[in-house]
Amino acid sequence: METKFQLPAITTQYPVCPIPYRIDTYWGCKANCVYCFSQDFIRRNRRYRPEEQQSQSYLIANDPDKFAQWCKATTEADYNYKRGQEVAFKERVPMKIGGVSDPFPPIESKKRVTYKMLQTLDEYDYPCALQTKFPNVLAKYHQDFNNPNWIIDVTLISLDENFVKIVEPGAPSPKLRLKAIERLAAAGKKVLCRIQPVIYPKIMKDMDKLVKAFKDHGAWAFNTESLKMRVLMTEEEKVKFRKLEPWLEADIESFRAKENITGSDYEVYPEKTLEYSRLAHEFSYKHNIKYFRADNRFTNTSRFGDGCECCGTEVLRDYKIWGMNKRTHMWGHVKHESKHMEDVVINTFSYSTDKKRYKTLGEVMKKVLYPKQTSLLRQRKGQII
Repeated sequence: METKFQLPAITTQYPVCPIPYRIDTYWGCKANCVYCFSQDFIRRNRRYRPEEQQSQSYLIANDPDKFAQWCKATTEADYNYKRGQEVAFKERVPMKIGGVSDPFPPIESKKRVTYKMLQTLDEYDYPCALQTKFPNVLAKYHQDFNNPNWIIDVTLISLDENFVKIVEPGAPSPKLRLKAIERLAAAGKKVLCRIQPVIYPKIMKDMDKLVKAFKDHGAWAFNTESLKMRVLMTEEEKVKFRKLEPWLEADIESFRAKENITGSDYEVYPEKTLEYSRLAHEFSYKHNIKYFRADNRFTNTSRFGDGCECCGTEVLRDYKIWGMNKRTHMWGHVKHESKHMEDVVINTFSYSTDKKRYKTLGEVMKKVLYPKQTSLLRQRKGQII
């Protein structure tokens, strides 16, 4: 298998997410979900490769040995605020493993790339959020880690076997995922289930049984996040998305015309997200399971559920979060916020030679979180903060 070392990264989700830190152990994915946001992203990054290597299902492995070397060097080094990934590691911001590509594809049973990287992180008792549709692969070797500092986030959007087979053709069946969740939970591992993306309005009929299944199989929490459809979609993406039309109760052109744009995506209107979020909250009480709202769009009613850490990271040990984001700000500041993360320098607009494009995360988010205060300071000092 081809190998390419990739560092952890601070993600562009930092305006809304307390854990904007990820690494992928593989590049590419075997699930081939019709709604996948990263399929064109991967293809663009491989556009000069042979046709086979441009496909979403072609896997490239990260390099566990170089990752181990990087962890050791970063631990021993001083803070370098121009290297945000190093600052986040030193601050023990939880590392999301599988932000773009699933870390437990079937070949992981043989290659064990994720396994080796988890071994390295285990040496530091490092907090991790493992995001996967293949918990059955993790279940084969989880017992090798006695007390890992993990939260396991398993995606399961429906119990409807026929539906899942169409929209997630390469992923395990709901039954197989639930069995793996039960096995992991029975061994003491913390499992959160993700209804991501929410397929509306289908979820309104499925929610009760789905949440009950999460609880019955040992999950301690679940979250929801709405479907996103890229504004600039290729024809190939559109063909895939059209498979969702029977459950969206609309063709994708109508969906794109009716919904609104958030960043580079179409998302459903806040009224709809609020409708299914309230239903999820209701069933979380009914089935005695925690619920987190993971939608990026915020309204005055967004503060409900069980906290701002929607990936379930609150069960981890000895960690800090990025505090200057909309979600954490909405819930109120917490004691385990990283102050060093505020000094991380980022390139705010990549394709420019303007030296002013380099700003700290703190500077960027002050203007987002405190616009009135920033405006007053600008008037008084005649400068932009």
